[in-house]
Amino acid sequence: MKLILLEEKELKFLPDDVILGIYRDITKTLLEERVMNTFSKQQILEIYLNQSFLGRGTVGVGAAAQRYFGKSVQNLELHEAAYIAGLLQAPSSYDPIRKPEKALERRNSVIGRMIEHGSIDRKTGEQAKMKPIGSVPVADGAK
Repeated sequence: MKLILLEEKELKFLPDDVILGIYRDITKTLLEERVMNTFSKQQILEIYLNQSFLGRGTVGVGAAAQRYFGKSVQNLELHEAAYIAGLLQAPSSYDPIRKPEKALERRNSVIGRMIEHGSIDRKTGEQAKMKPIGSVPVADGAK
């Protein structure tokens, strides 16, 4: 299928891949508009956090809290919640078993951003950075 455009009194044919790209962009824009008109920002964030892959076969922050720390989200300490938040970017890159140094660095980066944004005070953040990640052993044969 070719799309015909009238440009400067001249008919032009666009390649299929360009048409497909335009179609995807329009579809994405319409979907974004529908989502924004249906849900609050808080609801969108909640949906996102509950459907995000967080490593080791875990989907959602609740499952990640159980998998990595053996507790519910409500019972996470600051340093644990910051670790889970850091997983959103690249779960396998910050695996606490395979890459403990990178996991700690990422967690501390998240805490640093929380300090910068005023979500927590500097003293609380620095205390949280001093704690080990402290994840529970993962029972999926991890190496």
